[in-house]
Amino acid sequence: MVDEHKSVRAGNIPAESFPISVRREYTILAGIVLLATILRLIRLGTFAFWADEVHNLLLSQDLYTTFFEGKLVANHPPLPYFLLNVWRAIGMDVNEWTLRSLPATFGILGVVAIYFLVKEMFGIRAGWVAALLLATSPFHVLHSQDLKEYIYLTFFISVTALFFYRGIVQNHWRDWLIYGILASLCCYTETFVVPLLTTLNLWFLFTHIREPLKLKKWFIANFLGALLFLPWLNIMLHKVQTYMIDAEHWWVPWPSPWSVLFYFKTVSFGYTAITPIFHIAFLLFALALLAGGYYAYQQNRKAAVMLILWGAIPPLMVYTMSFIAQSIFLIRALIPYSLAIYMLVAIGLVNIKPRWLGRLTLIAILSTSAVGLFAYYARDFPPTQFPHRPGVHPPRDYDKAAHYIKEHLEPGDLVVHGSQSTWFSFYWYGFDEYPHYSGGMSKEFVDFIRSADPVHTDDEQLLRLWAVVIDKIILDHKRVWFVFSEWDRTLLKGNATDIWRWLDCRFTEIEQINFNGIDILLYSTPEHQNYEQALKRDRDTSVSALIYFPGCAKAYKKIVPDNNVILRTMEDRKGDLTLSFKESSLNSRDTDNRNIHFMLENSSDKPVNCEVHFLASDGLVSCASFNRTDPDSNTWHVGPIYTSQKPPDTYNLPALCGVLRHGSAKVQREMALPSGTYVPYLYSCFPWDSESHQLAAVSLHLGKKRLFPSDRSASPASGWQWVRGATVNIIDDSPFLLSVDAIPLQGDQPGFANLGYLAFLNINHVS
Repeated sequence: MVDEHKSVRAGNIPAESFPISVRREYTILAGIVLLATILRLIRLGTFAFWADEVHNLLLSQDLYTTFFEGKLVANHPPLPYFLLNVWRAIGMDVNEWTLRSLPATFGILGVVAIYFLVKEMFGIRAGWVAALLLATSPFHVLHSQDLKEYIYLTFFISVTALFFYRGIVQNHWRDWLIYGILASLCCYTETFVVPLLTTLNLWFLFTHIREPLKLKKWFIANFLGALLFLPWLNIMLHKVQTYMIDAEHWWVPWPSPWSVLFYFKTVSFGYTAITPIFHIAFLLFALALLAGGYYAYQQNRKAAVMLILWGAIPPLMVYTMSFIAQSIFLIRALIPYSLAIYMLVAIGLVNIKPRWLGRLTLIAILSTSAVGLFAYYARDFPPTQFPHRPGVHPPRDYDKAAHYIKEHLEPGDLVVHGSQSTWFSFYWYGFDEYPHYSGGMSKEFVDFIRSADPVHTDDEQLLRLWAVVIDKIILDHKRVWFVFSEWDRTLLKGNATDIWRWLDCRFTEIEQINFNGIDILLYSTPEHQNYEQALKRDRDTSVSALIYFPGCAKAYKKIVPDNNVILRTMEDRKGDLTLSFKESSLNSRDTDNRNIHFMLENSSDKPVNCEVHFLASDGLVSCASFNRTDPDSNTWHVGPIYTSQKPPDTYNLPALCGVLRHGSAKVQREMALPSGTYVPYLYSCFPWDSESHQLAAVSLHLGKKRLFPSDRSASPASGWQWVRGATVNIIDDSPFLLSVDAIPLQGDQPGFANLGYLAFLNINHVS
């Protein structure tokens, strides 16, 4: 039998209502650990590694540079990478299941550790309940199945706090020295332990300042821990300076009181958002937490204060620091602070009177946790990232997507990612030796990425992780694979969508496939299209194009471009409006005058307000397809045609947009027409060179001939207009050069330019 009264005298723990045998104590603990194990093994290896997991795997492969140079390390210490290296060295580098069994193991150990910590302070029953709450927590289970850094600290800090508390109560050198060593290991595990260790030690000073014997051992233990961490301190400070202070951008949003509430919601229910269950879980946890604080203070005042400060001060410090430097209020990083909440809730449930009420509340909490776990296993996450799941993403089939592209690669192909999110996973799943790039539509975007995530490697292949202006890498490639996923659509759609538009304006989409949230588009460049395969594209409508694919008798009508935030299959990309032409009218080009018959059909049951601009052309080119002569300049980019009312994304046509505050720059492209005399028409935003509208002066040349007037008096009223230019003679069928220049406005005005389409009409066809 356990001598409960001896434990009470040593640790100031309230006596259990009746003695508990050692056999019963550990039998129940074993059952809780078994449950924790089962919950952490369910679907452990089902899904492919996501970007951050691959990042950690890469770090574990080169421990020397990780430990001594900090290369490829962001703001995380190296112990998790060392543990992962050892795990792989003992033969666990087999698949997703075996590799993720490392964090799962530490998640299970964390359940055991919290039991012994709570038992030391508040007795066996409170320890059981605390371990049970942590074992079934969707928050804890998720991070136990994620090959990231955060779950390791829940184990290390629990054991550290255990020996810290034992050192205070019993004042044995052994406990103090073990605490010092473990505190150092915590610092090597995760930076977010610093606010927690600071809080615990400040609590000790306030409560034991008049106990010199303890102060001496406490000081030596902390000195030992600091000495052990000293080799990494300089690198850690450098990383904090780089990422938390010097970085101009950071992806974590600024916190608010709502952020704190959603943190508590995640602790009580997880990242999912099933209503009203998560509201019930939140309320039950809150009531039990208040009861736990009260009963803990009644039973063990010093330990209660320690837990209350543990749960409150570190999140408050992180919240405050987020407004001093970069925002670091990231829910998954706060998981070691949440342990105090589970412990206090457990104390409350054990001590609520009458006892049946506490048991009923525990059953209700476990029931809500079961719902949260079921939703997590089903990966039923809220559709938006914030505020429910910042930094936590639904699993995607990165492995299948990478293998599919690699199996279908041809010589001369290029793979471009909309962001780093898919790049890392592709690297792991077969692209470690094949060049693939993160793409950016402008130097401004590239600079943004590098300011938020400074380059910290000199590996030639890994350097492609950081965005490259797409103009620099796209030329001289046969085909282009464009890959993007959920992150790109929701967080970086300004870049991913612009790349999509850029590709749509220049090349022909010949394939589209989706792998559970990862979209892949394959484009064929005009110079390398295999016309023997009967791939044809009608480019004359300005609103849509007919594309004939090999083996398909029926053409696919492609909206130009037909992209929006969520990619749909080709069959589903029609939209509500369909523009169609009578074929005989299009083909009768042997007459000087033609009647063009077209129809605009609304397939929806609601009226649609629209404006149709029609121009029969002998040659049509999207100005967005012009190539930048200086890709590093941010003067020109591809964007949507501006209208006062945003059109549906399906009909959001692209334009060549100029921002002249970045200085003047040229865009150009080649075009070919049959010999003859042509009248050019330009669809553009007028008036040019207008300070009142901040529109810059634009000149468009065919060779050396200027096609459109430059004086303001010749410019039409403001707005998007088809404007007729000067007649040009094409003397042969060889390609000619089209170029666009723009001149900034005088003074501090930025100056803008927007060009849509350029059409050429044979003079014989102009009525």
